Amino acid sequence: MNKQDIDKASGQLQQAIRYFAPMIDAMNHASDVFDSLANAIPLQNALSQNIAELKSQVDSLALQVEEGKNLVDQQDGLVAQAKEEAKSQIASTKSDADKQIADILASIEERTKAASDEFSVQQTEMAETIGSLQKNYASSISALQNKEQALQDAITALEAKLDSLKQQAQKFAAAFAPE
Repeated sequence: MNKQDIDKASGQLQQAIRYFAPMIDAMNHASDVFDSLANAIPLQNALSQNIAELKSQVDSLALQVEEGKNLVDQQDGLVAQAKEEAKSQIASTKSDADKQIADILASIEERTKAASDEFSVQQTEMAETIGSLQKNYASSISALQNKEQALQDAITALEAKLDSLKQQAQKFAAAFAPE
């Protein structure tokens, strides 16, 4: 082989290297891509498993949220029912209290009327008693005045008799007196 053949072969080799270099680079890149893909498949499987687990968790959370909404709705229903029951009990208690107050007021009114009636009866009895006492007093005073008048008349009569007796005694003493 001569130098020309060697140069020619070397040029062709250089040309082949230039021609095959991008292919070799592409193959090296493809090898890297295949290595990455080989690593990506287990990662994809792991991600798929994680995604499936997350989807399961999301479904579970969605179910829990739905159950929570149902519980909230039930609680709202129970609260509304409790409010209605409380309103009913308050109305019933108010009605009972109003009835008790009315009963108490009626009892007070009845007692007051009974006490007033009793007071009126006592007042009438007292007025009758006072009238009777005043009548008896007036009658007694009148009787006493009559007795006093009778005594005064008797005293006057006795005084008159005493004067008459004194005069008779003086006359008698004068008649029997030594002269």
